[in-house]
Amino acid sequence: MLGLAAGGTTLALHPFGLLRGSQAYTGPFEPGGMVFSGGNPSVVSPTTSLQAVSADSRRDAWIVGSVAWHWDGNTWRSATPPTIRNAELQAVAAVAPDDAWAAGWRGRDPAPNHALIEHWNGARWSITQLPRLHPSHLYDVSAAGPHSAWAVGATFRRKPGKKHSVAWPLLLRWDGASWRKQRLPWAYSSLALDKVVATGPASVWVISTEGRKSRIEHWNGSRWRLVHAPFGSNDALVGFSATAWNDAWAVGSYGLGGNNIAKYSHALAAHWNGRRWQITPVPNPRVDNNSAALVDVSAARPDDAWAIGESQQLNLRGSNGADGISAPVPYFLRWDGQNWRVMAGATPVMGVGSLAATKDGSAWAIGACVFDNVVMRWTKGAWAVASHPPEHWPSNRSLPPGSRRGPSCTSIPAAGS
Repeated sequence: MLGLAAGGTTLALHPFGLLRGSQAYTGPFEPGGMVFSGGNPSVVSPTTSLQAVSADSRRDAWIVGSVAWHWDGNTWRSATPPTIRNAELQAVAAVAPDDAWAAGWRGRDPAPNHALIEHWNGARWSITQLPRLHPSHLYDVSAAGPHSAWAVGATFRRKPGKKHSVAWPLLLRWDGASWRKQRLPWAYSSLALDKVVATGPASVWVISTEGRKSRIEHWNGSRWRLVHAPFGSNDALVGFSATAWNDAWAVGSYGLGGNNIAKYSHALAAHWNGRRWQITPVPNPRVDNNSAALVDVSAARPDDAWAIGESQQLNLRGSNGADGISAPVPYFLRWDGQNWRVMAGATPVMGVGSLAATKDGSAWAIGACVFDNVVMRWTKGAWAVASHPPEHWPSNRSLPPGSRRGPSCTSIPAAGS
């Protein structure tokens, strides 16, 4: 996910656990992150935020955040949920053209927030009733069909005499009639669930990350099984996807040492076959002092998966002879059942966030280009920036001299073009 810091720009590809907060990463470069130290362009950002994308087929996809946009096979259209003005939608799960789920929370800080799940029936969104909970946030939702959906997050409980609340993991299950809270025998305080992937009525993956330590649990319909994360203790699991109990992907990056400016990083991808993780070779899209990290992955079939990442050059010599860091450049990888390949297309010049792929071969991604939101589509054998509904921009009465209101996206050839 993307983070912007004042004074130069810091673009952070955060592990799952860091997605919960609103603070941008502002430290030195670390494995799993990209840094752009150039000055901020004088462009005003839209008030619209895009958080997640999900697709069921070529004719059915959703993007949510401070908006809800639906793809009907021809165009993106706004389909506003009733709570959008007082809600934070963090995740969406497209099941069918007349069936989708969106999850997040209602209420604004510092007031207590309450878990929120809304359902799309093909014509409108409606709020679904949830079991009684402590103040809660939901961070992800996934569905394996009309009668099997799951949502994860955290509840916040304040102990007597304490000023601060403590998080407890929250797992909700939809059985076709109602949402119910699920018991977790491995739950403990200060743990929040960040990611859920339902691959069948009796196959559910749940992921949580604390700092750079990831916990992966799989439910087979009767019991939970701990699956140890595939990467090192300092190498965060940033993206996860699965199609079955024996077909899952995890992506991230690891450090390769560094210099006085930054550490080099290399993209990581690992495949789970039901017994063990296997690290798969990942092509580096560029050469010469290049650093790369994968930020998300979406598996459609065992022989078809997409990963999205960013690459940048480090230790560049500027006009004054000093070392420097290039702007991050997005790139896309596709798994064909045997190898990862860098795919061609046009991408925005800054950052990428979320990715969704379908069994019939379609794929979507969302991200940011300077200070604009951007939607990307895999079409005609290449990635391209796609049009989307108009966004809301702040009034220009407060714009400083020389600045302008977007959009300001500029497409560049993707690695592999």
